[in-house]
Amino acid sequence: MANYIPKPELAPYEKMIEQFDIETKSSAMFDDIAKNLVPAKNVGFTSVWIDAGYENFSDDIKASKQYLDHETTNITEFLEDVLEKSTDRILLKLKASTWWQAYNAYVGTPISNLNALPNVNPNRIDPGNKLNRRQQFTDLCVYYAFAQYVLPLIADFGNPESEEVSKITYYDAKFNDLFNELIAIADWYDADGDGTVQSDEKAITYARTRRSRSRRNVVVIR
Repeated sequence: MANYIPKPELAPYEKMIEQFDIETKSSAMFDDIAKNLVPAKNVGFTSVWIDAGYENFSDDIKASKQYLDHETTNITEFLEDVLEKSTDRILLKLKASTWWQAYNAYVGTPISNLNALPNVNPNRIDPGNKLNRRQQFTDLCVYYAFAQYVLPLIADFGNPESEEVSKITYYDAKFNDLFNELIAIADWYDADGDGTVQSDEKAITYARTRRSRSRRNVVVIR
């Protein structure tokens, strides 16, 4: 793909971006050789250095430090931790939403008070991924992880022109747009846990303007 031109030459990065149409502002690159992340950072990637505990003979960690957005000694633990925390937060946000209250009422779940609302069960989200909603929730999780856990670790909030602060705003907007879209579509939750999302388990929320111009949420069963 890169005609055997090795990292950290710039050409392989540019070729990869072009061939796979990568939006670098919304992408991250991981590498255990710090200097390989210098061109990655320069073309817009968020850079994550995997510190293996020793310096590769061809590396220059000291000179590359300023280009490293994040460091970890274990990539699996790093990713699992931020994604697990992001998943928990998203499920909590769903439970706290007025949509979840209305949805449970319309699918017939008896609710005596808000504290009695059931948790959102991630295993009941689009069983079998027939609608590709599970992939969209994965995207949602990634957006949240970058906006809330990864980028804030290295963002210069005192600098209004900080690239990392700009990326936080970008990922936060992506998260909110997709979160609201999934709530609006609302065709992905298997309320009774039978492995399929039936027509009476699908609901759309939308806002209806009344003559008084006040707004309220209405749930429509499809």
